[in-house]
Amino acid sequence: MGAAALSISMIAAFAHQLFRRDGRPRLVVSVSSVVLALTLVAVGTLMVPPTHTLQGTGLVLGALAAAVASAGTDLLGRWPALRAWLVPLAMTGGAVASVVVALVLDEHWTTWLLVGVASGALSQAVRAVLAPLPTLALPRPRLVAAIASVLVVGAVPYLVALALVPDAVA
Repeated sequence: MGAAALSISMIAAFAHQLFRRDGRPRLVVSVSSVVLALTLVAVGTLMVPPTHTLQGTGLVLGALAAAVASAGTDLLGRWPALRAWLVPLAMTGGAVASVVVALVLDEHWTTWLLVGVASGALSQAVRAVLAPLPTLALPRPRLVAAIASVLVVGAVPYLVALALVPDAVA
């Protein structure tokens, strides 16, 4: 998604708010949710360039595995004693899942360790920010929060590939 498409989408979001007839309740929430959604889509598209190479695909798979493992560690939040440890557990779970992907692909695991820790922490951070929202009691917002916690890790394999594995980005 290019800068022009993002700009047009933002202008459309503001125009939609101007033409509403209901007095524009929750105006800031509505516009900020559009901005967040566009940002998540833009970050999620960063998973595409690395997938043109085998190593890049492995990095993306490692990041996605880390996000899934991080989500699994959130189940431990049911116990009050473990709630303070959710971030380190998410990072550890993400690291383990990403390293397993590296070992399965017969790659050197240290780069995948970085991808796993960063992806696990980022995914957990998005869920921690969205969790207190009252609308998450409904199924559709829960699905949006789950998708957001996966899309947000799109920047991690891209940036790691650019910095550490330049051959992974075609």
